[in-house]
Amino acid sequence: MMPVSFETMKRLALEQLSVLDFLRSPCPVVREDDRSQRPGESSATASDRWRRQQAVLADDHCRHVARLVVARNAVRKSVDLADLRAVLRLYSLGGADDVSHSCRRLLKRIDRQ
Repeated sequence: MMPVSFETMKRLALEQLSVLDFLRSPCPVVREDDRSQRPGESSATASDRWRRQQAVLADDHCRHVARLVVARNAVRKSVDLADLRAVLRLYSLGGADDVSHSCRRLLKRIDRQ
């Protein structure tokens, strides 16, 4: 196997952590069915509940964009393969989000070679 090139892995990481691709996907929305009133609930309360749910989804979406931008900037600042591996390892610990998943895939790719 050929040794992995730092520039190649850095380019792949920047492609995987593309903010533009994430922003092209629509922000998640609460279904209209959730807007309907529950038994004993007023129309105003149902609307407020729906708005709160929508606000939580929008907040999660913004938090994900911010995490993606910070991870991408950290990858951009890496200067060698060890530094890139450390950055990817740091951002792979976030759980089940897209940033963590992409970083774990890139780490596996680096470690395979």
